[in-house]
Amino acid sequence: MPELAEDLLFDVLQEVRSFYRGLEIEEIVILVCVAEATMRPLVVSENESLLRSEFPADDVRGSISRRLIAERTGLPRETVRRKVRRLVDRALLDVDEEGHVRSIQILSNSGLAQNLENVRRFVGRYFKRVS
Repeated sequence: MPELAEDLLFDVLQEVRSFYRGLEIEEIVILVCVAEATMRPLVVSENESLLRSEFPADDVRGSISRRLIAERTGLPRETVRRKVRRLVDRALLDVDEEGHVRSIQILSNSGLAQNLENVRRFVGRYFKRVS
């Protein structure tokens, strides 16, 4: 069973890497971690219009601290700090005045839409194999 989870992880990381070319693996892991934290409130919300919104307001989107990114990813805090700064400089992440990190809003990007659809298929395939 663990090998199935590893397959899913590698499929997702490879798909993300194909969209965000030129990023290091640590940066991709950070992007995935931040994206999950940013999107979780929208995904679990019963308000379907939030999921369809191209630019949901920051007050309905989630965020995550650099400390929690380090805890969730297992990366050293200094590495997370440097990589987040690099991702902000490349306009791939936002950090607000309070230090909360969020994914940038590119839900309207057709390349990202295809990327997310591929990830959804990977997850569906994973669930079929597990069942």
